[in-house]
Amino acid sequence: MTQPGPAQPRPGRSVGGAPGTVDTGYRGLVDDVGRRAGVDFRTAKVAAEATVLTLAWALERAERQRLLEAVPFKLHDVVPADGVQRHQDLPGFLAEVARLCGRTPEQARYQAAATLAALADRDGDLIASLHVPDGLRDLLAG
Repeated sequence: MTQPGPAQPRPGRSVGGAPGTVDTGYRGLVDDVGRRAGVDFRTAKVAAEATVLTLAWALERAERQRLLEAVPFKLHDVVPADGVQRHQDLPGFLAEVARLCGRTPEQARYQAAATLAALADRDGDLIASLHVPDGLRDLLAG
């Protein structure tokens, strides 16, 4: 029997809703990212997805799993065909977010910070408990 990959939801998960559905947790989170970043829903959605995926791959496996289980499934239900590169330094992280969402690194920094702030507002204990690489701590501080 194979284990589900890190992007698979856990049975009984309540935060992200059922795969393929857009729940209020997802919509509210993306709306919050959009407000914080001053962008429309579609741009905020892409930025939030890119940030969550890039952060997940910067973390060790157990931490990655905890993050992905805690966020709405729609934020990580599709991994790009060319994958997500692992970056534990801030410039690399921002370059990867920028690549995934088609933005400049400066735009990616602002949108990633908005995403992380929105996640922290919803589950600060989770974000604080993740062993985020030292190079990315500045982004979490806002």
